[in-house]
Amino acid sequence: MAYQSLYLKYRPQTFDDVIGQDHVCQTLRNALSAGKVAHAYLFCGPRGTGKTTSARLLAKALCCLRSDGPTPEPCGVCDACVAIRENRLLDVVELDAASNRGIDEVRNLKEVIGYQPTWARYRIFIIDEVHQMTKEAFNALLKTLEEPPDHAFFVLATTDPQKVPVTILSRCQRFDFRRVPMPQVIGLLGRICQAEGFDCQEAALATIARLADGCVRDAITTLDQVVAYSGGSVTVEAVNAVLGGAGFDVLFELTDILARHAAQEVFPFVERLVSEGRSCAQVLEELLRHLRNLLVARLGAATETGLEADAETVRRYVEQSSHFDEATLAAAIGRVGRALEELRWNGQHRIVTEVALASIAGGFLTTQTAVAAPAAPPTPHGARPPAHEATVRPAPEPPDPEPPPEDEAGASAENPVASDEWQRAVLAIHNARPALGAQLGQSTAIESGDELIVSVPGSFQLDKLMDALDDPEGRALIESNVAKVYGRPLTIKTELGAVPPKARQQAATGGRASAVDLVLEMFEGSRPLDDH
Repeated sequence: MAYQSLYLKYRPQTFDDVIGQDHVCQTLRNALSAGKVAHAYLFCGPRGTGKTTSARLLAKALCCLRSDGPTPEPCGVCDACVAIRENRLLDVVELDAASNRGIDEVRNLKEVIGYQPTWARYRIFIIDEVHQMTKEAFNALLKTLEEPPDHAFFVLATTDPQKVPVTILSRCQRFDFRRVPMPQVIGLLGRICQAEGFDCQEAALATIARLADGCVRDAITTLDQVVAYSGGSVTVEAVNAVLGGAGFDVLFELTDILARHAAQEVFPFVERLVSEGRSCAQVLEELLRHLRNLLVARLGAATETGLEADAETVRRYVEQSSHFDEATLAAAIGRVGRALEELRWNGQHRIVTEVALASIAGGFLTTQTAVAAPAAPPTPHGARPPAHEATVRPAPEPPDPEPPPEDEAGASAENPVASDEWQRAVLAIHNARPALGAQLGQSTAIESGDELIVSVPGSFQLDKLMDALDDPEGRALIESNVAKVYGRPLTIKTELGAVPPKARQQAATGGRASAVDLVLEMFEGSRPLDDH
C-alpha cells in the first residue's frame, strides 16, 4: 500500500478528535441532537484549522446508517461513514471554488441538487474556498441557497469571509474557526509521535507548533518532513535544518547584537545564516515574533502562555528586554515588518535582511519607522562614539576655497560657518524629514551652556523653524538628533541671524541670486568648472 501522509492518516474522524474548535463542535452536536440542523453553514477561519474536516464530520452525522436520523456521534464503521471517510460517497459532493468558480459550474450544481440521494439519507454539498466564486456565480446560487430541497445541505468554507457577499452570509449560519493554541498542537504532535514510535524532543515539538502558528495541518506536515529528514527522530536541529529557521539561541544572539548597536557584526552574522542554508524570510518572521516577545517582557507581561515558551526561555526574554526601551522595540518591529513586505517583490533577500538589521543595530531608525530612535547617552571626552552615532555621515569637506574678499571675510565673522556637529545634525534631520532639513540648510548653531542657539538668515526661515519646534514631533526629531551628535541633550533656542555671505555680496553689487545659486548656497555646493 502507498504511504499515507500523517495529516491524512490522523485526520479527525469524530467531533471529539477535533482540537481547538470546541465552540463549533458543541453547537453542531446540540443541533444534531435537537434535530435543528440548518440547511446552510459557513465555516470561516485560517487554513488548517478543521473547516473541511468538520464539514465531512457533519456529513457523517447526517448520513450515518446506524441511527434513525442525524446523530451527534456517527459510528464511523457503517457503509456511509466509511464511504465518506474514503471520499467516495456520491451523495457528498465536494467542490473547489478556485477551479469551479463560474456561473456555468453553479448552474450544473443547481441541476444536480434537484436529484434525490442515490442511497444515503441526504445530499451534502461542500464548497471550499467559496470566496473565489465570481459575482455572477454567487447570484446564481442565491435562490438555491435560500430555499434548497429538503434532502440538500450546504457547507461553505473560506479563509476570507470578507469577500463573500452579504446576501450569501445572511443565508448561512456562520462559524469562525480559531487558530489552535500551541499547547494543544504540541499535545497532538506528541500523541502522533508516540503512536508512530518516533523519538522526539519536547523542545522540537514546541518549535514546530510555534512556527505552525495555530495551523494543525502545517504542524503535522512539518513533523512528517522532519521525520523523513532525520530518519525517525525529531530534534530541534532537524526542525531548523528542514524549515531554515533560526531557533531561540540564534534569535537571542541576534538581538544581543542589536542591543549592543554592533551594526558591523550584522553582516558576518547574516553570512553565517545564509551559509547554513537558513531562509532570510523565515529568520525575519521569527525575529518579528521574537521582538514582540521582548516588548511583552519589557512591559512586564511575560508569561509562558503569552510568550509561547518554557520558563527558562521566559527568563531569558525578561533579562534581555532590560537592554532595550519600548520605543526602540516598537520601531524595530516596524522595520522588520517592512522588510518582510519588501521580500515579496525584491529578490535580493540577503541584502534586504542585512540593511534591515543594520538599520536597527546602527540606530538608523527615523520617525518614518513609527517611533524615533532614542537619544544616545553622553559620550565621555576622548571616548569612541557608539556605533549608532555613525548613522549620520558628515558632509565631505569642500576643497580649499580661494581667499575671500575683504568684505566677505568680515561678513563671515559676523555669520560664522555652521559647526561640523550642527551639519551632521542637519543632515540626519534631512534624512528623516527633507523639508525641515532644507529649511535648516542655511542655519548656524552655537552652544551656550545647556542651550543650542540656532541662527537663521531670514524671517521666513525663522517662522518655519518656530512652526517645526511648536510641533511635538518636529521638536522631538530635532532634539533627538542634536543629542545624538552633540552627546548630550540641549535646549533649542532660535534667533534671526545675518544674511549669508554670498547673498550679502550680491545685494551690495545689485545682483540677483538665481535659483541655482540659492540651492548651492543652501547645501554648500559649487558650480562645475566649465559653468561661468
